[in-house]
Amino acid sequence: MSNRENINPIKKSLYEAEIVHYWEHKGWGGKFAHLGIWGLSIFAGLTPFCFLWFVIDELTIDSIAFWGLFSFMTMMVLVSRYLFFADKHRCYHLTPLGIHYTEKDMIPDVAYQVVERTVVFDLENDGVLSFAVPEKGAHAYGGDIYTMTVDQKQELLSKLHSLFPSIEFVKIKRLNDQSKHPVYHQEEEKTAE
Repeated sequence: MSNRENINPIKKSLYEAEIVHYWEHKGWGGKFAHLGIWGLSIFAGLTPFCFLWFVIDELTIDSIAFWGLFSFMTMMVLVSRYLFFADKHRCYHLTPLGIHYTEKDMIPDVAYQVVERTVVFDLENDGVLSFAVPEKGAHAYGGDIYTMTVDQKQELLSKLHSLFPSIEFVKIKRLNDQSKHPVYHQEEEKTAE
């Protein structure tokens, strides 16, 4: 019997044990961690802007390109803060057998409203996953991920499913079968209505 087989029953009994005390923590970390995260986000978003402003002579305050770039980089500051450095929601559970906790990113709901529907095509008996993210008849993103083994693919699928429960997973026999999915025909369906 391996160590992993010993750990799984122990972990299962820990999660099923009666909860004696429960507490939550929302935020990034310590008392001043939010200041550091905001500083890092501002630095990451505005450094490319400042670099381009100093390098390009035509990029002056009275130009439209300046304000367009400034607006884009300000938006990138907010994206990096709330998506890449999102606050954490931790739930701690004290049981007679020990402590276990869960941790989730606190991503604002508006981020999910901006993103349209994502579909992951799972090629059966192969280590290939194909992604499709439609946007107004075109595809904002489409790509394939190749894994070494089918087991690695299944592990990746379970991780994706736990992180993004709203993603649609579709099993296909051939990679070309994905074009038959309704996600590729959304614009045609809208015009037919």
